[in-house]
Amino acid sequence: MPKWFIEGGVVMYPLLLCSIASVAIILERFWTLGRIKKETNFFVKKVKKVVMQGEIDRALSICKESSIPISFIFKAGILKHNLSREEIEKAIEDEGGHQIPRLEKFLPGLAIISNIAPLIGFLGTVTGLYHAFKAIVAVGGITSTVVVAEGIAEALITTVIGLAIAIPTLVFHGYFVSFVNSLILNMEKESRELIEVIEEKK
Repeated sequence: MPKWFIEGGVVMYPLLLCSIASVAIILERFWTLGRIKKETNFFVKKVKKVVMQGEIDRALSICKESSIPISFIFKAGILKHNLSREEIEKAIEDEGGHQIPRLEKFLPGLAIISNIAPLIGFLGTVTGLYHAFKAIVAVGGITSTVVVAEGIAEALITTVIGLAIAIPTLVFHGYFVSFVNSLILNMEKESRELIEVIEEKK
C-alpha cells in the first residue's frame, strides 16, 4: 500500500471501497445506457415499419427478441392493438413504469457514494486530529510545530481522498440522470408515434 494510504488510517479502507464501487457503476452505466440508446434507434425504426405493413405478429416477434426497455413497452402496446386508444395508452404507460427503474439502476448508489465519501473522509480527519492532539497531551504538551503540522497533514488526507471520490462521482451521477431523462423522453415520443401508427392501421 502507498505511504499516504497507510497514513490515512483505517478510514481509508471504506473510502477505497467507495472508489471501487463508484468506478464499477460508472463503467457499467456507460456501457449499458450507451447500448440501450444505440439499439433503441434501430429497434424503433424496424418495429414501426413492420406495424405499418400490418404485420402485427412479426412486430411482436421482434419485440420478444429484444431485451431493451422500449421493446417491452412496444410489446405491451401492440398486444392491445385491437382495443381502444385509451387502453393501448394505459398498457404502454404501465409497462413504462416498470421499465424506467431499469434505466435508473445503480444511480441511487452513485448518489449515496457522493454523499458519504466526504463524510467518511471528514470522520477520518477528526479521528486523526484527536489522536494527534492526544499524543501531544501524552508528552505534557511540549512538542514542535513540525510534529503538529505533520499530524494535521496526515489527518487531512482522508478529507482530500473523500472529496476526490465524491466530486467526480457527483458529476457522473448528474450526467447519467440527464442521459436517462433523455432516453425516457425519447421512449415517450416513440410510444406516441407507435400509437398513431396502430390507430391508422385499424
